[in-house]
Amino acid sequence: MGDRNDPVLVTPDGVALQETAEALEIADQSGDDFILANARLTRGGMLVERDGAESRHGFDLLAMVRQAALRQRFNISALWVHDIQIANEMLRSGDTDHAIEPSRAVIDDLLDAGNMIWGGVATTRWWNRCCDAEPTVTSRTRKPQSSG
Repeated sequence: MGDRNDPVLVTPDGVALQETAEALEIADQSGDDFILANARLTRGGMLVERDGAESRHGFDLLAMVRQAALRQRFNISALWVHDIQIANEMLRSGDTDHAIEPSRAVIDDLLDAGNMIWGGVATTRWWNRCCDAEPTVTSRTRKPQSSG
């Protein structure tokens, strides 16, 4: 599932997958909801970049973290992480029409909140997956005013 041309994607290797599985198991046994949400977020974020059942499990973990954020039991950024991943999955599977609105909503929310880190990730991924092109950065230059 990983798009090697995506500049913000880090495809998890076997070591990362093993370590996040162990961390999730430890967090689950800890009884601490905040630690468990962090472990789910990390593990889920890695698994959604995989294929098949692993990816589905990753989305399930991210959905649990999203629910914790909605109940104000975890950081609000978990909503954005989940929603970015859902929109990316829609784009990856070719469902561009249905991906536009959730993508627009999450990018608007991020920019309104001043969250430029996730805003940059969401915008870059949206552009790369939807438009299959590299973003172009342009600068605007003011024309000098005539003095006469």
